Amino acid sequence: MSRAARELLSILERERVFLRAGELDRAAGLARRKEACIETVERDGAGTAAEALGHAAAINMELLAAAREGLASARDRIEALQKGVSTKTYSSNGERTEIAETGPTLERRA
Repeated sequence: MSRAARELLSILERERVFLRAGELDRAAGLARRKEACIETVERDGAGTAAEALGHAAAINMELLAAAREGLASARDRIEALQKGVSTKTYSSNGERTEIAETGPTLERRA
């Protein structure tokens, strides 16, 4: 396995750790180094590392897709709550409760 392939595999592993921890900003911080390694590996060939690199990249792609879906769901939920839509949830002791509709309020301060 070439040095560039080993480095790319290491970057992909760190990226996976960051994605699983929800540290998307840290995962994004690896992009430039990852791109440089990818260019080197593409130029020199992946050799025996091709399968491991493909597997690691596929896992990270799934994690990124899940993060994107989670963020979209959270955004949609926040928007619904801001519009005053009621929601059902569970309290800390497991009882089902409903958060009632509330419209936007205007608070005046002296």
